[in-house]
Amino acid sequence: MRRQTQEEAKKLLAILPLIRRSLGFFDRDKLKAAGEANDSINGELEDKAEQLLELCLNKPSRNDMEQIRPALNELHNLRMISRKFATFMEELKIRIAENIMFSDRAYGQLDYLWQSVAELFQLVIELSPSGSEEEREKITSRCRQLSRLMNQYDIEHEERLIRGICPIKASSMYLNMLDSIRGIVRCLSNICANF
Repeated sequence: MRRQTQEEAKKLLAILPLIRRSLGFFDRDKLKAAGEANDSINGELEDKAEQLLELCLNKPSRNDMEQIRPALNELHNLRMISRKFATFMEELKIRIAENIMFSDRAYGQLDYLWQSVAELFQLVIELSPSGSEEEREKITSRCRQLSRLMNQYDIEHEERLIRGICPIKASSMYLNMLDSIRGIVRCLSNICANF
């Protein structure tokens, strides 16, 4: 990841344990702290994007543009990750407020995915523009693996809903959370692909 965006990415990564803890323990304080941190980071990302766009308006050199474009792409994807965090946390707030329970299986799946996203995020942060093709392929492969796993979880969960095993509200919430995680993985894959 480029220096210009690495700090914000690390801050987003630091929110993951707070969200993960809120998922399992209905911890309102951790969820509130995660939401406030996410809002702050999103503001910083917007400010950086505006600064880079201003540079574009000042007719930068070709060399400068070669630096600005990838940084803008990373900022865009980090902002999308921040939005997915916010969407996930909104679902958690509803889950806590309405005391909606997930099965151990659904909780375990979401917890595993958050853990995997944290590991993947760390790999993306550590990736440098001069990183090897092998490093990029490792990240891309892990993104594909997680996407396939989430598709499998989708299908399994929809089947459980159809059979009446899962309540509609909990199922809808689970699938929305899964979509948020899927979006985060897609953004991490995009960052990696643009190196």
